[in-house]
Amino acid sequence: SFEQFCINYCNEKLQQLFIQLVLKQEQEEYQREGIPWKHIDYFNNQVIVDLVEQQHKGIIAILDDACMNVGKVTDEMFLEALNNKLGKHAHFSSRKLCATDKTLEFDRDFRIKHYAGDVIYSVTGFIDKNKDTLFQDFKRLMYNSSNPVLKMMWPEGKLSITEVTKRPLTAAALFKNSMIALVDNLASKEPYYVRCIKPNDKKSPQVFDEERCRHQVEYLGLLENVRVRRAGFAYRQTYEKFLHRYKMISEFTWPNHDLPSDKDAVRKLIECHGFQHDVAYGKTKIFIRTPRTLFTLEDLHAKMLVRIVLFLQKV
Repeated sequence: SFEQFCINYCNEKLQQLFIQLVLKQEQEEYQREGIPWKHIDYFNNQVIVDLVEQQHKGIIAILDDACMNVGKVTDEMFLEALNNKLGKHAHFSSRKLCATDKTLEFDRDFRIKHYAGDVIYSVTGFIDKNKDTLFQDFKRLMYNSSNPVLKMMWPEGKLSITEVTKRPLTAAALFKNSMIALVDNLASKEPYYVRCIKPNDKKSPQVFDEERCRHQVEYLGLLENVRVRRAGFAYRQTYEKFLHRYKMISEFTWPNHDLPSDKDAVRKLIECHGFQHDVAYGKTKIFIRTPRTLFTLEDLHAKMLVRIVLFLQKV
């Protein structure tokens, strides 16, 4: 259905963000900082995201074009447009493109090869549901409601008739824009992921479907994530910020160091506490492999902070 198509597109976008933040950027940072690193391969689902949302060429763009055509446009005509424009795409297929595939119905079904597996969609209702737009007069009605909650939900209703000239966006275009805004917002944060594995499809307790779980671990990219994490570093920070926090725990860096650079000062601080075997020095950052070293640094920092405070109180 059209709704499931939107949900799966959302999943693709969030998976792409996971790949970008956890797998791609992590490895790129090591290479950029000059840290010895053996590249770990992973499946990048950007090709599927582009299949759905690419300007002028993606499924949403093709659907919007079909909805804007003059005259009667049917779901079958939309499917024909998909076949013509996406026929050579590795992650798209239909019965016309693969006549021997009897799981697909002629003039009705198309298949997308999602990162989580193949999904068959029926184009029935795509055109009508995508045209399900809310026109400005309805938004204006909601905005002028005496109910403050309704008024707050429809801020675009503030625009007058003379200010609204564009045709309302389609349902798919609105969903796409909201997804892009969501991903941009999430990308600006520092997310922590909790990956949930579905143990079985029966919703039953104490039933563990090993094959089902293995499939989820593979398509979620968890194996690659574990490999990157095990081979990588738990903590990284610029030399300047690292010194600002921990310089008090070494006589060579407190209150200020006289070494040639912050990098040399950080190296001296690390060596005087015996952590040199658990760190790597990049061009602009220090990388600490295990959390244990970081916890020890924090303990030393907390103890020295107490001593400094007591000293200042005496003065």
